Amino acid sequence: MTHTPRTLSLAAALLLTLAACNDDLTQTTATTPGGDLAGQPVQFSTTALSVTPAGSPQTRAAEPETDFPTEGTTMTVYLLADDGTPIQQADYTYSTGGWTSTAPLRWPASTGTYRFTAISPAAMADACTDGTTLPLTLPTEWTAADLATYAQLRTTSEATQTAPTTTGVTLSLHHPLAKIQVISTSSAPVYLTDAPATGTVTLDGKTTANIPTTAGLVQLATSTDDPLTYQGYVLPTTTAFGILSDKLLTLTLPAGGLQAGTSLTTSDMPGIDITEFTIISCTTPGNLDDVWSVDNPATKVLITGTLNADDITTLKSHKEITHLYITANVEDNTYWEKLTFPPDYNKLQEVYLAEATYIARYAFYHSNATKVNAPKATSIKEEAFLSSRVNSINVPQVRTIENYGLEGAKMETISLPMVETIGNGAFIMCERLTSICLPTGVTFGNWLFTGCNSLTTLYLNCPEAEFNEATHSNYGGFGWKEIYYGYRGTGDYLDPASYTGHWTATNP
Repeated sequence: MTHTPRTLSLAAALLLTLAACNDDLTQTTATTPGGDLAGQPVQFSTTALSVTPAGSPQTRAAEPETDFPTEGTTMTVYLLADDGTPIQQADYTYSTGGWTSTAPLRWPASTGTYRFTAISPAAMADACTDGTTLPLTLPTEWTAADLATYAQLRTTSEATQTAPTTTGVTLSLHHPLAKIQVISTSSAPVYLTDAPATGTVTLDGKTTANIPTTAGLVQLATSTDDPLTYQGYVLPTTTAFGILSDKLLTLTLPAGGLQAGTSLTTSDMPGIDITEFTIISCTTPGNLDDVWSVDNPATKVLITGTLNADDITTLKSHKEITHLYITANVEDNTYWEKLTFPPDYNKLQEVYLAEATYIARYAFYHSNATKVNAPKATSIKEEAFLSSRVNSINVPQVRTIENYGLEGAKMETISLPMVETIGNGAFIMCERLTSICLPTGVTFGNWLFTGCNSLTTLYLNCPEAEFNEATHSNYGGFGWKEIYYGYRGTGDYLDPASYTGHWTATNP
């Protein structure tokens, strides 16, 4: 695989590439006396191997497959009845002359319809007992040997249906996993957090693959070619997962999820020193109490895995925490309602909720925390930040702020570029608030900015042509002193340089 030229920051830069291939295996025509194929061997040879990645603006160009098959590659081929019942299986080995077997598959009869599936290398087919499904549990600590083994993994995506024939049978092989590459200037170990590691690959095209389950932490292996390139494989998924090194990042999946041939980009996440954090993996919902006792003195904690209601209760019993980072999912979306941090969490400074879809009512009521990051939250419930000490709130995906959602919070700026509805009194008594970013078309409640005596500046997320002085000079019922508008499409929403237009009040 060709590495992308590196133009990396000293903090950390990541390139993630998903490797996939579709390989055609074509049977060589075998001359059979009298045309009776019953008992005759089925022979295979490779005629065309090429990468055909899925269409995507970020997809790497198709390139010839050069690493499969190589001399000595093995493969198990299954012959099934038309209803999927296993009949035979045989191991084949590849050499320059094609695929050969000491005990090849043979046509059961000259009539009927049969199906073929395959797995390579043959040793990995041991877990497949029926020729239709391959259960996989990937390593949680990748090694160079693991990478070499899984780089050769190929399976059929569906069974090839055919009657006995002398004109050849074609099997379509592909790599069922996604290859992850992380290129970082840091020498810190690189981990995937909550990446899919256990599931079932379907071979016959009839059954449905099991939903993958995640491992808490998966350590990637250092590439033998480049000590700053870390590699591993994951099962396809529609659920975002994260990366840990000297930074905590989350992956933005392409439309349709993690599929073969698609490149991934990273979204900006806060940098943290992982070496200072205790990483607690709740790999089985309900076992957080077992892996994190009340005697654990850790104050900086990162929780991965999946949480249930009991785990939330366990988490809330640890009031010694100063920094709480949660990249774990929850079994039920309603469990985020239980995640609240009242004043008795008097040591809490910072909370990062990677997967939370909303911030619960009273979540930070009179809280001592000062920094909250919820990159996927789409709503802030009533009085979520009522009279809190929070002075930094990152909620870029929020669409709804319910009544009094941010009342009395201590932030000086806040960016809400996607918000659609803001309820009554959402910012009442936010006395330190000086500027805010909003889009056009917001539905506003009443008394939004009462007591916001420091507020002067609106950053309006809209094209320049949508700005209307009469409408926007009092947008949200507030008399703005200056408005930046005409967002350029990139850059910080609270940076004047990110806008093409600037309006100031005649009598500010």
